[in-house]
Amino acid sequence: MTKTRGILLTLLAVALAAGVVAWELYSKPLQQEIHYNGSRPNFLFVVTDDQSWIHTSYAGYPAVQTPSFDRIAREGVYFENAFASAPSCTASRSAILTGRHFWELGSAGQLWGEFPDTLRTYQQILQAYGYKVGYSGKGWGPGYAPQGNPAGAGHVYNIEKRTVDSTLTAFDQVENLRVFLSEKPADQPFSYWVSPTEPHRPFKPGIGKESGTIPLDPVEIPLFPAR
Repeated sequence: MTKTRGILLTLLAVALAAGVVAWELYSKPLQQEIHYNGSRPNFLFVVTDDQSWIHTSYAGYPAVQTPSFDRIAREGVYFENAFASAPSCTASRSAILTGRHFWELGSAGQLWGEFPDTLRTYQQILQAYGYKVGYSGKGWGPGYAPQGNPAGAGHVYNIEKRTVDSTLTAFDQVENLRVFLSEKPADQPFSYWVSPTEPHRPFKPGIGKESGTIPLDPVEIPLFPAR
């Protein structure tokens, strides 16, 4: 009993210490010159706009092929019991960026809402610790942010374009990432947000046969929209 209690107290102390650090980061004004001597990893965060968990070939969905995602799932960690904060694009991105529930974010947790300066994102915190931060594709919005969309996800890198089918985004995510990396010193850590919008594009009758991107015959409609 004493050993168990000791373990619980240790875990509680660690949780409280982490909470104090998080509170200081979120409550104090950010400094642009914060020095940290530990090993700093790079972060590449990829979130596809409005893609359901089942819509990958790794999950066995027959209508799409997602080889890059499948490789990450095979060689990394694939979570089979994970949940988004909200089943809506803007609300979900605001929760990811701030690390808070969407219902704590007021207008920032709503489509076409406002992301106030009082909210702090993980990208802003990393930037204060010397990281180079940026994003490509869609940031927090759509919505209004006084400090500019996507409300602290970093400088936008949507300059490089590609010639593709009109149903796909023209942003070249790979080339924009190369531009981002070319601008930073070799020893500077980075955090980059990528949000392609292909799953959120409009689907019109015959679009699969016209563009050749998605065969419609194998598409399986989930039960929940009909209930």
